[in-house]
Amino acid sequence: GDWAATFTYPTGAKEAIEMSKKILLDCATSVEPTVTVDTTAITAENAKQLMGK
Repeated sequence: GDWAATFTYPTGAKEAIEMSKKILLDCATSVEPTVTVDTTAITAENAKQLMGK
């Protein structure tokens, strides 16, 4: 079949480092259990605009 879309999203490394700092440096006893990162859908309509970003 044909693909209608694909998705791109950050690795989450920035958020992982922030969580690690809270635990290791700030002695946090709890951190958020879920981290949400921005996701971008790439479709035939917007692929040219997003190329190279």
